[in-house]
Amino acid sequence: MVEASVGYEDFIVRMATGLLVGALIGIERERAQLVGKSEKSGSIPGFRSMGFMGLYGSATGYVSSYTAAQYGVVFAALIAGLGAATITLLTLLFAYTRMIRLRAMGFTTYVVILLTFVAGLMSGMGLILEGVAVGVIGGLLLASKYPVVRITRSVSYSELIALMEVAALILVLGPAVYYAGGYIPFIDVFQVYIFFTAIVAVSFTSYIASRIWGVRGFVTSIILGSIVNSEAVVASIASRRDIDRDIVFQAVVTALSVMQLRIAGLGLLALLVGGGLPQGEVVLHFTGNILPWLILLALMTIASIVAWASTLALEKVENAGVTPGTPLQWGVAVRGAVAFLLLTLLFDAASRALSGYTGNIAFLTLSIIGGFISANATLLSLAGLLTRLGADTFTVGILGIALGATFNKILYTRAVGAPPETVKEITKATALMSLLPVFFLILFWLLPQTPTG
Repeated sequence: MVEASVGYEDFIVRMATGLLVGALIGIERERAQLVGKSEKSGSIPGFRSMGFMGLYGSATGYVSSYTAAQYGVVFAALIAGLGAATITLLTLLFAYTRMIRLRAMGFTTYVVILLTFVAGLMSGMGLILEGVAVGVIGGLLLASKYPVVRITRSVSYSELIALMEVAALILVLGPAVYYAGGYIPFIDVFQVYIFFTAIVAVSFTSYIASRIWGVRGFVTSIILGSIVNSEAVVASIASRRDIDRDIVFQAVVTALSVMQLRIAGLGLLALLVGGGLPQGEVVLHFTGNILPWLILLALMTIASIVAWASTLALEKVENAGVTPGTPLQWGVAVRGAVAFLLLTLLFDAASRALSGYTGNIAFLTLSIIGGFISANATLLSLAGLLTRLGADTFTVGILGIALGATFNKILYTRAVGAPPETVKEITKATALMSLLPVFFLILFWLLPQTPTG
């Protein structure tokens, strides 16, 4: 039930909100008149007209809410209906006049008039945040017209179809796979779907970024993709037959260094919060030896330097050498997903085989296999066991995950049917980057572990 009378300050806030929302939309309409080249584009309502539309809606909403408190909802609905009918009649009259005199039928302006009234009406009824949200969203859609038009003119029909396919894969097929995955025993269908979608999304993002921003977009897509799923990035690169071997080598080095930086960073974060990472608990934890901190920090530092150097090398490449020939790589995604499924089954078998063994060697082997299959999942599992494992054993596991996640790129390279030259370059990059976790594993075991005191 709405109160019979609101304070004067509340009344001013409601009216001002409706006026400002209308004025905001009116500013965009004024800008549209300046951008428009024909006389017809200058015949649309602007700042003052839209401001008054919002103020009229606020006044109608305020009177309606006051009437609801005094005389009931029926009379309030009648007043709101009369206000809406009036603004609708004026809009129809304006549309008719504009069509007869200027022979311009445009549809957007009339919808905007009604939307401005509705936003003001909501503000007048006390739904201030909701009214502002409606106005801002409407203004954003209006202002996005010309940028969208420019992008649309530069996009081919095949690229538009590819965008729709990716959207359908994520928004339509994703929920179906999520709910149906539980009915298939022994296989985590949703994880396979995630990996398949990651390859498709990375290939599409790389294509769009390379096409728009050239080499800089190509490098950015590698860095961002490797933060999420480095296997998908390398599989996408491996399937390319239109880029030079030097580009393949530097691109894979970039992907692997960013991946190792991510793994070491998450491991360091887990040490910082004392094993509360999977539960989102942030409790600073500085006990234990300082050596695990130094090892992971050193790995992050060197991986960052390597990523920076390889990025600089890539940015010297000509733009024409990095743009893919096709937006989507469905065949690559299918082969990569099949390889991921087989590796997952292999990891389950290896976990059962090693479950009866204890010690650092067995733990390191399991960590390498886990990183080979899914670095993120294995890392989160170890983070949850940090307090039980201890910082030293946990660090060994992190280095093992980094090593396994580096080596698995060779398998995915062969799984997607990469040409021999590409396989050779990716093998070289993998061998080079695997030296980092191997070096720190040896260093960690050789150095004395000094307590923090």
